[in-house]
Amino acid sequence: MLFIYDFISRQWDTENQRLRDLVTGVIAGLVVTIIMLTSWQYEEGIIFDARSVLLGVSGLCLGVIPTFIAILMAVVVRIFLAGDGVIPGIGIIVSSGIIGVLWRTYRLPKGLVKLSLTELWCFGFALQFAYFASVFLFPLDKALQIFELILLPVLILYPLATMMLSYLFIDRLKQAQLSKALVLSEERTKGLYYHAPAAIWEEDWSAVSNALKNIQRDHPAVSISEYFKQHRDQAWELVSSIKIVGVNDAALKLSGAASKDQLTDGITQFFDQSTIEQFIDVIETFAQGEQVKECESIFVDLNGERRWIEVRHALMPGYEDSMGIVLITTLDITSLKQKEDALRLSSSVYENSQEAMSVTDESGTILSVNAAFSTITGYSQEEVLGKTHSILKSGKHDKRFHQKMWHEIITTGRWEGEISNRRKNGEIYAEWLSVNTICDENNQPYRRIALFSDISQRKASESLIERQANFDNLTGLPNRRMFIEHLNRQIDLALILEDPIQLLLIDLDRLTDINDSLGYLVGDELIKQSAVKIQDCLQAPHLVARIAGDVFAVILPGEERQDEIDRIVECIQAALATACEIDNHNIYLTSSIGIAAFPTHASTSEVLIQCSNLALENAKQQGRNQRSHYVPLMKQSTQYKYAVSTDLRKALASDQFRLFYQPIIDLKTQNVHKAEALIRWYHPVQGIISPADFIPVAEATGAIIEIGNWVFTEAVKQVESWRETIASDFQISINKSPIQFKSEDVHLSNWFDYLAQHGLSGEAIVVEMTEGLLMDSGPVVASKLFAMSDAGMQIALDDFGTGYSSLSYIKKYDVDYLKIDQAFVSNLTAESDDSAICESVIAMAHKLGIKVIAEGIETKEQLELLTQWGCDYGQGYYFCKPIPADQFEQKYAGLKADQDY
Repeated sequence: MLFIYDFISRQWDTENQRLRDLVTGVIAGLVVTIIMLTSWQYEEGIIFDARSVLLGVSGLCLGVIPTFIAILMAVVVRIFLAGDGVIPGIGIIVSSGIIGVLWRTYRLPKGLVKLSLTELWCFGFALQFAYFASVFLFPLDKALQIFELILLPVLILYPLATMMLSYLFIDRLKQAQLSKALVLSEERTKGLYYHAPAAIWEEDWSAVSNALKNIQRDHPAVSISEYFKQHRDQAWELVSSIKIVGVNDAALKLSGAASKDQLTDGITQFFDQSTIEQFIDVIETFAQGEQVKECESIFVDLNGERRWIEVRHALMPGYEDSMGIVLITTLDITSLKQKEDALRLSSSVYENSQEAMSVTDESGTILSVNAAFSTITGYSQEEVLGKTHSILKSGKHDKRFHQKMWHEIITTGRWEGEISNRRKNGEIYAEWLSVNTICDENNQPYRRIALFSDISQRKASESLIERQANFDNLTGLPNRRMFIEHLNRQIDLALILEDPIQLLLIDLDRLTDINDSLGYLVGDELIKQSAVKIQDCLQAPHLVARIAGDVFAVILPGEERQDEIDRIVECIQAALATACEIDNHNIYLTSSIGIAAFPTHASTSEVLIQCSNLALENAKQQGRNQRSHYVPLMKQSTQYKYAVSTDLRKALASDQFRLFYQPIIDLKTQNVHKAEALIRWYHPVQGIISPADFIPVAEATGAIIEIGNWVFTEAVKQVESWRETIASDFQISINKSPIQFKSEDVHLSNWFDYLAQHGLSGEAIVVEMTEGLLMDSGPVVASKLFAMSDAGMQIALDDFGTGYSSLSYIKKYDVDYLKIDQAFVSNLTAESDDSAICESVIAMAHKLGIKVIAEGIETKEQLELLTQWGCDYGQGYYFCKPIPADQFEQKYAGLKADQDY
């Protein structure tokens, strides 16, 4: 019976409990049947056996279903055996099984394994009591005979057999429960191992253990840590020898590996040699006999991500000597480290902040202050702990102010504003205070944080800045900003009162020359005295402001009489013209004044200033010491120039420029080996625009540099062509603006490289310039003139005789040609004054080795006179007007063929 139970409960692997119960019941029934078939027969039909023991134990240990099946089978067998004892036999079968089941039901909640031998004997006795009760189902006399016969063996042997058999079954049950508990414990341990949140590594440190033993044997006087600190490479080799035996899921996740197969390289793939100190400490700990060592280290996963981990090294029990298994538990503490860093940073910010900080409870009692608090207030932390901020009260705020502040703090949790407080030394200062509330988990005020900074100096600075923002530091007059604000207010008032406003802009003439000659200190004093003089000419409602270096503005509200306006202007100019005595210098100034009126000329302050400024520019163009009233034509001229400057930016990109060429005739041979390139602008809307109109604008805007470069490259390409078709020594003259000479953005090396790319020398291009440029030549201009001369370029001095001619400059810069201005040629006759000038210039130039070109030849008489005086070259409408390149080539290419012939 026990063998069958062991087989079914331990060896037969099935999850179907009903099938298990069925098979168990059938086997138990078979065992009972065998016992019944081999029983002791009292007489025919009356048998005695141990069925009550088996069925009772079955009910107690096997349960209801197996016992019911065994009872059913035993009843069938007993009926089959027949005889007088059928009913008593069935009674014994049924009562024994039922008693076993009831006893099981009663004891199962407390646990069958807790049944003692005494209770098992009592259980066996109860079974036999039922056995005796069933005997009395026989007739009384027979029952008594049977009772007398079986009383002693049944009462002695059957309870003992029941106790022993039940004990054996319960022992098997205990073993089964222990086995199940062990399996469950193993499964739980594995579950905890593989699914624990901490990463767990099983590592084989056998090589480390062997190395330690060898080191301790060979170097007994040296500690392990000292040895490895002297042999770090050997320590790292030991780290490399450590093998990873097993890991849990958290370790795989931490390492970034998909499986254990990716961890064959050992632990060195996760640590670098900077962590060797921690490893040495662990080895030292194990060498001293300790079994656990904890540390923190940097961990680098397979994806290269760096993390902080907390590492716990523990020798597995049983492996203390060999270190065959070391259990490593690692916990990712990166976020904790970050929080610690943030906490340290917050603490550092709190202690080192330039802003004063204090922490109070919900009622305002101070709990902590930082160093800045003590610096600003003069109170140490010990002096303010347990007190409130009322110790800082200055008395400048009434009770209502503080009540309102606390009402806002209590209702909103915060307050911010300016407040005056008193330092410990009694000094009152201004601070900017910000109060915020921290709530607890119940959303109730827990702490209040006060931050404040001393803004006394800032307020003083703001006051100074406000003055500097609105007033001129030198004169104390309103500056441009305040002037515009005042002008806007006056215009708003004038719109209501329907009054006019006159705006005067006053420019001090030649102030720059005075600064350059006498120094800026003298110039500043001159500006201050000029401000006083202007103010003396004005009345109460008038306003004078300094809006630029040498420019003053005067607002005359309500002035509409022209004679009164002229009087004020004359007064100002007369006052400024009086001598100013500065540092023993009597300095005389003149002034230019522009005048515009609101609303006659403008409806806004911006436009009114523009109109007055245009009038001022017009006054300065008239020769200075003038005054000018604004007229609309001034704006039209300015707008035209602006439109031209805007279109100039598009002209080159849109290919709107063209070069025309005027031949320069050799007066001796009548050959054409030279031409002057003249630019023309074909505007898509306005048609041809004269160079006289757009060149000044191009110079003013800087566009002349790009235009000049374009003229040069076009001329180079053209002279290359005409040296093939007209003359091999053909030259083209180009006009160069003074802006191009003075600008550092023009690099002549680019010009020289471009000539070389086309296989031309410098002599292919003649650069024409005005004589005024030579007089005003600085280092930049001089270097460019010398560079052109060194490159072989020839220089022609244009419009000679119209400016301040200087023979020394002409000789210094190696001028090749003088061009007599057409003003002397256009009216040239044998009896005119111009004849003497022209003849003298030609003679002088030849004495200096310079050739002469006469411009503007229009008559045969002019040509003959110039030829007679030895003029080298001539150009003008007498020969040909400026024409496009194709016409020029068509006209003069044939001459080369005639000359070649």
